[in-house]
Amino acid sequence: MKSKLTLFILFTLILSSCATYTISEARDIIDYPENKVLSPTKISTIEENKEKLERAKREAEEEKERIERENSVNEYPESYSSVTLPFYYNPVKNKSSDTIKDTFRAVLIPLGDDRMEDEVLLAVKNSVSDIDCTIIALTGSYYNRSRLSTLFGEDAVTVEGGTIIFKDSYAKDLKSDRITLSITPDYDLSLLIMDQKPLLPEGGDTDEITSLVDHLEDRDIEEIVEYISQEGSDKKLFFLTSYAPSSSDWTDWTEYSYRKDHNFMISDILSDLKWQDCYDAVRFSSETESGVTRRNGEVEERLDYIWSKGLIVYSSYTLPLEKTEFSAVVATFIIP
Repeated sequence: MKSKLTLFILFTLILSSCATYTISEARDIIDYPENKVLSPTKISTIEENKEKLERAKREAEEEKERIERENSVNEYPESYSSVTLPFYYNPVKNKSSDTIKDTFRAVLIPLGDDRMEDEVLLAVKNSVSDIDCTIIALTGSYYNRSRLSTLFGEDAVTVEGGTIIFKDSYAKDLKSDRITLSITPDYDLSLLIMDQKPLLPEGGDTDEITSLVDHLEDRDIEEIVEYISQEGSDKKLFFLTSYAPSSSDWTDWTEYSYRKDHNFMISDILSDLKWQDCYDAVRFSSETESGVTRRNGEVEERLDYIWSKGLIVYSSYTLPLEKTEFSAVVATFIIP
């Protein structure tokens, strides 16, 4: 019995010794797996993660396209029939008007409907290159306007009546027939433009010419009044290339023998509506400063106007455009 007990104790000690050895030694050689997130196994979770990846990829592509669009230039279409108004030509992409100023300068450049060669358009650009302008308005054919606008290389908006180039400001509101510019952090300016396609005769009977103009004015005056009376900023400019002279130009006292005292409806009604003919407002007299913008033989007329409202006209003059029969109208304004 004693020997059996001895054997049992010995066997127990042997087993205990083996177990202790196995556990202590095994801890040093066991290769534990790294702590990492296992891939989901549920189909719904897998599909959800796949959708998230696809959405992130799609958003990244859309953002890339947006940046490319933002950095690209919206080039002029070759044909006016392909233009959707208002059309924004955006080589500079003006987006702010941080400059504090109480004056600015605007120019109206009439280009006519006959196609101009690049040499002529470049001469026109050079004619006004020394003038520090915030706004340059162009009337005439679409080709002439779009090509000259490209030569200037500034942001420009084409609307029904013409093209308006601008800098040191940004387009706050665009419509098919007008735009609103933010010219300072505190002031907006509504810009209107109309081209009545004037044809200047070389001569002829004065009564016949004035009778035709009177007929056209009577036909169009309601449309003009409706156009300039639409809501907008209380500060406005109206660039007008017209078939009608101004009443202030046609008197018996000028050097032009074909002129006589005559009232023209467009200029009279605009004045009645408190618009200001910028050139006429600051010149000494119509007899000494004719302000002619168009010439054809012996006939010379002021048919291109900058009308203003809510602004103070500081100065205005006309500037002959090289290699053309046209003159630009330049005006400087004080913001009250």
